[in-house]
Amino acid sequence: GNGMRLAAERTANQLHQAQALKAGETALSRGRGLVFWDERYADMLGHIAMRGNDAEAAIGWYSEALANDPHHPHKASNLARAYLSHALRFARDETQPDYDRVAALLETARFYGDQAARYCAESSYVQDVRWRIARAEAVLAEEQGRDARPEWQRLAQKGEASLTYGTRDVSGIYRALGMAYVKLEQFDEAVAALAWAVGADANHEPTWALLETAVRESGRSEPFLDLLHGNYTVLAGGGEGK
Repeated sequence: GNGMRLAAERTANQLHQAQALKAGETALSRGRGLVFWDERYADMLGHIAMRGNDAEAAIGWYSEALANDPHHPHKASNLARAYLSHALRFARDETQPDYDRVAALLETARFYGDQAARYCAESSYVQDVRWRIARAEAVLAEEQGRDARPEWQRLAQKGEASLTYGTRDVSGIYRALGMAYVKLEQFDEAVAALAWAVGADANHEPTWALLETAVRESGRSEPFLDLLHGNYTVLAGGGEGK
């Protein structure tokens, strides 16, 4: 089952990936039937469900894994991530999203994210899902026409915590922080965060647009000009920036 999961993650071809996921699911289900008390099988089945874009199935598997290992921070984080994925997919797939349902899914995701943090706040994996949930809640509040400042402040707090404990998604976390600080009208902080974001991924055009807004509002053009100079070849389509 583990081998099938790795094969699926490394397979770009969609047909072959689907076959690998199905084979992995079959192998893991067989193993789970033999040692049903081992939470790793349910955990892996949850991973495969997420890889197959089936967040509802993943919620079921991750719930079982957490029930069998209730104090493992990553088990709770996995469940939080599945609820977040389900909320985002539901919001995107509907022409007129049921905001109450999306909010309920995000609230459940936050519950499990906070549970994971109680067990191990130092885990970068735990902190990663927490800032993503906070970002989704902030966007939802704006779409509902509510005062979203508390949610943007929560995102800033969760984002800074994620940086403290390390992150793999450097451009993503700094982009989220930059967005939060722009919304909170803390433009110097926004410029600093977005400078890191474009430094990590100079090809992401929306980040440059957000940085331009932050620079204009802050009244400080020097950081923006330095970044333009350092990433000129990327912006011109000629190679990697600095």
